[in-house]
Amino acid sequence: MRKKLCFLLAVFITSFFYAQTHKGDVVLSSQKEVDNFKGTKIIGNLIIREYIENPDVISTSQSIITNIKSLSQLTFLDGDLKIIRNSKLSNLDGLEGIKEITGSIEIKGNNSLKNINGLRLIKKIGKNITIINNRALSNSNGLSSIPIVHGDLNIQNSGFRKLEGLSSLEVIEGNLIIKNNEALVSINSLLNLKKIKGNFILTANKKLISACSIVELFQTEAAIGSISVANNSEITSNVIDIINNCQSLACTHPENDVWLKTQEEVDAFDYCYIKGSLIISDEMTGKIKNIKKLRNLKGVGENLIIKNNTELKDVYVLGRLKNKGSIGGDLELDNNSALPEGVFKEARSYFLCDNIALRLKVRKKSTQDFVLYLFPESEESCDKDSTPGNPFANEDGEDGSKVNPSQLLSQKINKNVYPTISNGREIHITGLENDFNYKIYTMSGRLIEEKTMLKGSKNVTIHFKKQLTSGIYIIKILEESENSNFRFIIR
Repeated sequence: MRKKLCFLLAVFITSFFYAQTHKGDVVLSSQKEVDNFKGTKIIGNLIIREYIENPDVISTSQSIITNIKSLSQLTFLDGDLKIIRNSKLSNLDGLEGIKEITGSIEIKGNNSLKNINGLRLIKKIGKNITIINNRALSNSNGLSSIPIVHGDLNIQNSGFRKLEGLSSLEVIEGNLIIKNNEALVSINSLLNLKKIKGNFILTANKKLISACSIVELFQTEAAIGSISVANNSEITSNVIDIINNCQSLACTHPENDVWLKTQEEVDAFDYCYIKGSLIISDEMTGKIKNIKKLRNLKGVGENLIIKNNTELKDVYVLGRLKNKGSIGGDLELDNNSALPEGVFKEARSYFLCDNIALRLKVRKKSTQDFVLYLFPESEESCDKDSTPGNPFANEDGEDGSKVNPSQLLSQKINKNVYPTISNGREIHITGLENDFNYKIYTMSGRLIEEKTMLKGSKNVTIHFKKQLTSGIYIIKILEESENSNFRFIIR
């Protein structure tokens, strides 16, 4: 009797296992097929695609897939995930149980798809990730748990403005392809990407203006295969333009948002670049009266927000932001009642017509609705006649003269650094007058070494703490009376 019970139990367990595990491809072509699916594992591909007998005819109501929530028990896919041409599918809720896909992910031609957050718990992809032609999809947040792509990452999606969701990505073992993204303005979410084993293709992204996060990859030969950069905006259409536009950001900067709530915090501001957003908002009414200490600010990776400052009468110091894409997101001026009447028009002419910010969001009082200004569609829509008298445009330097960001690398002539092409172990400084502090940055602005030194003599040799890898670096020398910046190359 006991043997019989054990046999029946074994049969039951085996039957239950195979009932939960599907061997072979699973193709779901209608909402009914999706709803009827039962299983936790698929040994094969999962293909979700509306059945279309005639591609020129709109899908019938029987074949339209509107949701995939009934797939919530699925935990493992030993194959590819293909979600293709589903006309009414708006999200991927139902795939949250999947932690690993041994094959590729292909999301293509789903015109109503607004988010892919259902993929957010996937930590391992065996092959490629392809996201192409999903018109309503504006972000890649569902890929936020993936550190390595063991194949190609191919992004050709007209709705993406940024690449949110890729900030955890560190290695791409195949090619990185970012092309034909009509709305893409920034790829700075790739800030943690250290290596692309294949080729890097960045082409035909006409609005792309922020690409500083990848500069370090350009400088390190071992970090990237061949590079193709072309037909983007005028400041990102080749590697040299990207490097030149980003080199002024080699300075001290925080990794996250910065919030200034008092005049004391504003006066203590000592950054030239903010990777996240910069928010200036008066914590006590009338406390913040000027923001002149922002004169060294050269860029903000996300939004620059100035709000609820009732005594603030002047924001023209922001005219020091001169490079295209200096503000990676919105410039927001909100409820600063003491600002002059014409400041919104002046800000629109300066920041948008020259592509310094992506958008301008303004309102005089908190009781009013925001007015949102976008990129002008043509130069004719910009009030060019007002530019010479624009207070933002006149904030060029202490004496009102134009300041070129490249001057950061040749500020003083009494000091020198050699050799400009170094072995990565040491570098020499001449012309020193005092004790000094030095900081070494990568071209993407990451601080990698700093130290306070006693002068001893006018000529000093700095021995690096660790041998530097191949690339271009900037050394910042800070003395009592002056600061100097020099660029050098490690072969």
